Amino acid sequence: DIYNAGYVHLPILLHEGTNHLFFRAGRGAFKIRLYEPPAPVFLHREDITLPDLVVGEPADTWGAVVVINATCEPATGFTLALRGSGLSDKATPVPAIIPLTIRKVGFRIQTDAPAREGRIEGTLELRGPGGTLCHSIPLSLETLGPERHRKVTFLSDIDGSVQYFALRPAMPASPDDRAPAILLSCHGAGVEAQGQAGAYSPKSWCHVVAPTNRRPYGYDWEDFGRMDAMEVLAIAEESLKHDPSRIYLSGHSMGGHGAWHLGVTYPDCFAAIGPSAGWLSRSSY
Repeated sequence: DIYNAGYVHLPILLHEGTNHLFFRAGRGAFKIRLYEPPAPVFLHREDITLPDLVVGEPADTWGAVVVINATCEPATGFTLALRGSGLSDKATPVPAIIPLTIRKVGFRIQTDAPAREGRIEGTLELRGPGGTLCHSIPLSLETLGPERHRKVTFLSDIDGSVQYFALRPAMPASPDDRAPAILLSCHGAGVEAQGQAGAYSPKSWCHVVAPTNRRPYGYDWEDFGRMDAMEVLAIAEESLKHDPSRIYLSGHSMGGHGAWHLGVTYPDCFAAIGPSAGWLSRSSY
């Protein structure tokens, strides 16, 4: 649990007599709690990846949840389905999960067009071979107006995982105005993409798009972080009405380093970059 977030739960097989458990601490102190699993294979209530829905727009997208296999056998033949009013209950197959381990897996989210802002309440069900209900958890989807900043999920081509980026859409403009720019904004250490996009005031001249770096500290915007940022930029360019001659790049602190790193690695992709408080290299930091 390198982020000391408390949401890493690992199945452990205890033996009669003395058991020795070894830990490597991450940021600060660590805590341990042992508990009986609620089911042999079950859903973890934390670290769920969910999109925000948009008023007036039907959704066909993805979420992700941690599934824990607390048995000594491979977990195969399981499915996930999100059930509730206005939700499609189409089942998504769960990949095999090896014994005594965890895996974060994706599930489809399909909804009718929400009529108003608020929450859509549902239940995420984990069913085993033959359709037997093994475990379920409540799940809420936030519905926002089209002008609000929000989370957008997608199935990554990098590794098949479900990821998200945050979007602060450009405010509506008159038909005579230029198409808005795209500003790719890299967050600092310990900052989530949703918070990064939310730190900007609404703007008419640009969409603010904030990738995740694959976690709040992530990969220093290198390696997987770099790949995540460029994949998100490609999705934004394909899905948002914009001026292709005005693709900008910015970021603060660790995100400032990301702006330097992405800018010099892909100089042909950006009209300008604006790093803030960013270091050039880990050694100079």
